Amino acid sequence: MYKVHYVNNNTDICMPENPPENLPHVIEVGHSFPPPGYESKKLCRDTYVIHYVISGKGKYYGQTVEGPCAFLETPENIHYYCIDDLPDTPQWEQYWIMFSGPGIKDWLSDAGFPEEPSCFPCPYIHQAYDILRDLQTPSGYVNQNDHYYMMAGLCQLFSLHSATKQSEQKHSNYTTYVRTICNYIHENYANITCEDELADLVHLSTRYMHKIFKEETGTSPIRYLNTYRVRCAKILLTEHDLPIHVIAEMLGFSNPNYFCYVFQKHCDGISPLAYKKKHRLN
Repeated sequence: MYKVHYVNNNTDICMPENPPENLPHVIEVGHSFPPPGYESKKLCRDTYVIHYVISGKGKYYGQTVEGPCAFLETPENIHYYCIDDLPDTPQWEQYWIMFSGPGIKDWLSDAGFPEEPSCFPCPYIHQAYDILRDLQTPSGYVNQNDHYYMMAGLCQLFSLHSATKQSEQKHSNYTTYVRTICNYIHENYANITCEDELADLVHLSTRYMHKIFKEETGTSPIRYLNTYRVRCAKILLTEHDLPIHVIAEMLGFSNPNYFCYVFQKHCDGISPLAYKKKHRLN
């Protein structure tokens, strides 16, 4: 793997040594902090590039780009973006991954990426950041084939985008009531105490709200809430060295024992402590 640094626009680029042109392959992975007012060159490439904007604000194809988000460059189109230089605008930080090869267009379509050059939301930006940062870290390539290692990162990014689009499609089929409740749970999971609160949110009786929620999602509102809490718990257990009782409180459980009961119920009997030990060791 080759890594080069360009001082003028504070850019790092990593490239595999011998990418196979007759197969899907990554050409480069980049990371930069271009200065305010930066304007890219107007280029027409025969490759695809996905830019993941961590922070900052600018323009791309007449669209406002404001991190966190992403935008796609496609072959045989002239691409150009510029960065705002207004006061108090956060510094622009971006990663990008350039790739090409037979069948890539079908891969993009299958994963739900837009067919035309465009900017789109990136709710998985933190996971994308971790993947692209690892692809920029030379130590990650020890005992690795750089081509396959980069392709593994690209496939992870495609997987994240595909999962996001499938989730959006699933939720688009829900009624406004159920979408409102799901969004409320995602934003307030630590403070919800009962189904009455969710029913009041959408101005329905608790019984009727429970009925339509279960019909559309296949589960009850409280089980949906606890499933989401457990998903958040797994992240806290593996990424932060916090006591179990603190995690329980952060997730809205007043009783740590009840948190452990709920966690085990959703994780095939595995306790939070056992899950933490297993995954932190891995």
